[in-house]
Amino acid sequence: MIVTLLMAMALKTKMISGGTLGIGGVLCMAGALMATGVNPASAGRPSNHLANRLASHQVYPLASASSPAALLARSEAALAKESVFTLTGSIEEGSARLGLHVESAGRGSTTDSTLTSSSNSIGFVGMIQVITKAGLSYLKGSAPFWSSALGSQGTPKLVSALADKWIQFPQAQAAELTKGFASLEDPGALAKGVLGSNSSKFAEGSPTTVHGTPVVPLISSGSGGGTLYVASHGAPLPIELVGTASQRGLLVFGYPTSLSITAPAGALTEAQIAASLAASSSGTSSSG
Repeated sequence: MIVTLLMAMALKTKMISGGTLGIGGVLCMAGALMATGVNPASAGRPSNHLANRLASHQVYPLASASSPAALLARSEAALAKESVFTLTGSIEEGSARLGLHVESAGRGSTTDSTLTSSSNSIGFVGMIQVITKAGLSYLKGSAPFWSSALGSQGTPKLVSALADKWIQFPQAQAAELTKGFASLEDPGALAKGVLGSNSSKFAEGSPTTVHGTPVVPLISSGSGGGTLYVASHGAPLPIELVGTASQRGLLVFGYPTSLSITAPAGALTEAQIAASLAASSSGTSSSG
């Protein structure tokens, strides 16, 4: 069955299963505050709307009442509680560049995520967008994505049939696809991956403002360095994670009050894809 084959092929890519620079690798780098090689000018900056989300306007007396390590733990807990968030950024390692934009609502039950890659070392080349809504998942990939993800199975005819078209996955495959993206779309998994289990030492920087939000910088003393900006008013949510000049990285967190995520119209089912390929093969045979 073609959709099952495509799902199996996609799940084998490092982009989903977590290779050297897969999703798991991205979060490991971010968790160490050493996400490498982003071009900040190219990364989107979603509106945080924090003025509508902060529970209070009390400034945390961090220097006297909370160590940097404790604040990091509180930030992890705050992010894990969020029901709605966005995450935008870009990471590079050598010539490989991974861009991402994630919109997540209902604690990861309704999501819209887009990943772009410039190198097969990430597991694919091109663009992939996945929407999950009401228990179903929909995937749209560019021609370079399908060609690289399917490898030798990616014949020109098959790639052409799939490229830039929305594909609706059966519920079983949708569950696997959602599981593959959970580390980016589930707030608890994202918080643990980015902020949890961090062995670096941190120093508190001078209060500043990022994206219009008062923040406190937590500066890593790890080998890669980096700075996490945490909201200093209300819930200590992470606002932005950046690297250094030598090991650059950027993850921007947004906290809108709501997100409008809809299932794509006209998504193809397994039967429709098979019928399209059969018709194409029949037409080729007849013309021959």
